[in-house]
Amino acid sequence: MRKISVLASFIFGIVLFPPFALADGGFEAKGVQIDLDSLISRSLANHGQIECARARIEKEEALLRAAGSRLFPQATVDAYAGREFVPGDRGDFFGGAALRLSLFEGGKHFHEKKRQALIVDQEKFHQQEDELETIYQIKALYLNTLKEAGLLKSAQEWVRETGRHYRILKILREKDLVLEAELLRASSLSEEAQLELLRHKEAYDYGLALLRELLRLAPNERLILEPLTESHDPEIAFDSIIDGIRKAYPLYKILPLRVNELEAEKRILLSERLPEISFVTRFYSPRIDFDQNRYEAGLQGSWNIWDWKATSNQIKAKEAEIREVKAENKIKLMQWENEIRKKISDYKIQKRNTDVLETYLKEARKKYENEKMKFSTGRNSGFDVIDSFIQLKKAQIERVGDLFEMQITFAQIESLAGLRLNNSDVNWNRGDK
Repeated sequence: MRKISVLASFIFGIVLFPPFALADGGFEAKGVQIDLDSLISRSLANHGQIECARARIEKEEALLRAAGSRLFPQATVDAYAGREFVPGDRGDFFGGAALRLSLFEGGKHFHEKKRQALIVDQEKFHQQEDELETIYQIKALYLNTLKEAGLLKSAQEWVRETGRHYRILKILREKDLVLEAELLRASSLSEEAQLELLRHKEAYDYGLALLRELLRLAPNERLILEPLTESHDPEIAFDSIIDGIRKAYPLYKILPLRVNELEAEKRILLSERLPEISFVTRFYSPRIDFDQNRYEAGLQGSWNIWDWKATSNQIKAKEAEIREVKAENKIKLMQWENEIRKKISDYKIQKRNTDVLETYLKEARKKYENEKMKFSTGRNSGFDVIDSFIQLKKAQIERVGDLFEMQITFAQIESLAGLRLNNSDVNWNRGDK
């Protein structure tokens, strides 16, 4: 009689609270669809990291113009005035002025301008690096938020089913048809599901808030995520993309420019060994009765012929620095390419793992259906059904998480490589409240 009453109560609960569909899906909402490229452009226009990069370029370009102005003759005017004091005489006032035009300084200003131009080029490539990193961050944030939307859906179903199971057992416990331990276990399963729901709800709200702030959406705009879809990303082989990486990624251009900058600094030091020549004209007015105003014009030279090898040692230090940077560049490029290799390896493992998890998901779904069938014929308990349901939800959550982690890894490979490896962009929806 007890077994029949318990069975009848569970069947009543299933009829009264039908289980939710188990199909993967996202949030359904209507809105205006915007492709990811448009949203990335919208984000890059006001992104703080990109604004910093633009400011650095503007600063270095101003310094380049300043360095270029020094290639023109520089005019310097010296003026002086005073009064002579002669013993036994009241003395007299005198004054004068001199104008100097720099004609030759050993090529120093030319090399300074060239060095500054190389710095400007480096900053422009650094901006490209920042843009690639920012695009990856936007994609990763979007994919994580989309992942949490799917996990939130599964967690909601989990909470509803375990909550329904707990409410049924609570009724049965009040009628003394189940043990207290069974009710406590149902309560712990329900609390576990609620914790899972809270975890994904907070992660989803956090990601959505960051996206709204990043895109600077108006208060009357709402961001709607597309329904979850399967990804069909292609296989990636490092050897097939490395040539494109070396041509496209900014790091391969920045490092040689840094060496050229140091070479220009070395030539600036070499120019210190050459003389400086200026055209000079002077005017002198002694204001003494027996003297007259004087005018002078000619060339003036300055040559540091001995500085105890200070300049020579600076040149040697710069040459050592150049060798050091060249060696560091090789290490940086090797580490960069190894990181890409590692990410491609991770991507392949994740891609294979999604297939394995799909098999586990099919197995869990079949087991849940079997447990429901057994329960309807009285061959198992309600806990067997709810346990199989929880395993199904966990399999769904694990597969969805791995699927999006694979997509995030793929986006990171694109960022590291500086290449668009496929044309399958994730789309956005934007609608008005």
